[in-house]
Amino acid sequence: MTDADVIFEGACSIEEAEDLHAALKGREAPRFDLARAGPLHTAILQIIMASGGTVSTMPSEPDPLLAACLAAKRKG
Repeated sequence: MTDADVIFEGACSIEEAEDLHAALKGREAPRFDLARAGPLHTAILQIIMASGGTVSTMPSEPDPLLAACLAAKRKG
């Protein structure tokens, strides 16, 4: 995670959801870089959706359901 972006790499499991949630507390508008993300657990997706942030980069090969959910969070 950088000051501006939350960068995901590989599979993102439920075990990472609590740490992600804690890291986002107090951040007004995080940007999520999912270019190198693998499968996302639904808990991770829910945190992204509730964060108030935007997706700066979509996964290279998103699942159709994931792509539809993230479309509303897409920047620009």
